[in-house]
Amino acid sequence: TFGVPWVGVITQAVAHYRPFFVEAWRRFAPSAKTHFFERASDDIRIRSWELIAQSFVIEGQTGRLQEMGYSVREIDQIRAVLDIFDYGNPKYLIFATAIKEGLLSGRTYGGVAGDARCSFPRAPICQIEPIPAMIEEHHAGETLSQVYADIKQTLQLPFINSDY
Repeated sequence: TFGVPWVGVITQAVAHYRPFFVEAWRRFAPSAKTHFFERASDDIRIRSWELIAQSFVIEGQTGRLQEMGYSVREIDQIRAVLDIFDYGNPKYLIFATAIKEGLLSGRTYGGVAGDARCSFPRAPICQIEPIPAMIEEHHAGETLSQVYADIKQTLQLPFINSDY
């Protein structure tokens, strides 16, 4: 429904509480299929880009990647992978916020979009290529397990999602 090739860590974590997850998804899924959901996700992306442009200096890495031996095709693949996460992660943020507010507030949260066009179903999302292989930590070989351990130590996380 989110149009991405992975299951977000929030979904995995909440799915541990199966009856809650089933009900939360039943209530949220119709909203996730609307133009409004797509537009709200894009608004988060745009705002993020604006704040980054105002607050950070991010140096271009294309030349460095080429110096490291990456081909133009590989750099394009990296860009495509980053684009899909840029596209999908705001959707998981909205989902997490919606179910948290519904759970914790004890009241109905949100309402019907003011513009009826926002409630129209959106078109199916196109498949992107390439879709990276996502290997969960418990399925990783020795080399990838070392990468997982390094990420957890560096970011001080108890676990990480396969999209790292």
